[in-house]
Amino acid sequence: MQVLEFPREMHESLKYYVYRLIDPRNGLTFYVGKGRENRVFDHVMDRVNFSKDEDEDDVSAKMRVIRDIKAGGLEPLYVIHRHGLSEREAYLVEAAVIDAHAGLTNIMGGHGSDEFGPASVEQLVERYSAAEMILPAGYRLMAISINKSHTDLTIEDAVACAWKVSLSRAQRATHVLAMIGGVCRGVFIPEQ
Repeated sequence: MQVLEFPREMHESLKYYVYRLIDPRNGLTFYVGKGRENRVFDHVMDRVNFSKDEDEDDVSAKMRVIRDIKAGGLEPLYVIHRHGLSEREAYLVEAAVIDAHAGLTNIMGGHGSDEFGPASVEQLVERYSAAEMILPAGYRLMAISINKSHTDLTIEDAVACAWKVSLSRAQRATHVLAMIGGVCRGVFIPEQ
């Protein structure tokens, strides 16, 4: 029995999911995506609409493989890698699955791949180890803990948010330190 859509009553339970499209001729994953409802079937049913995350080359490469599979009298295989996810969780899982499969027709890596993608242990130690910070005399510093807000914002945006501080103290600061877990992750010169 070939399923070409999920029953409507399943949509709420599925929430967001991450899927793989597999070429039955060689068993290799050729595309990884995230979706809701019947998104996984849209590619094979040729119902793909371009989204802001897909460009024409991406869809064309994927569709070429699908059309070649169908020309051989076969159908792509579907695997739902994870389901029941929030959109944010789906982006993370999608990025990890994309990183784990070489030779995909996906043009773009998963969200956050540049910053949090595959790295050696040495690269991670170099990226995240903290050297002692030595500042010349005369700097008037204000340290802002952005532990919670930096997960949803860039460091720059988290520091620029509204903070509950004394206006006179803030106006005296020559530099603002962005602190995450007690480690300075950015130094900014306030403009106003």
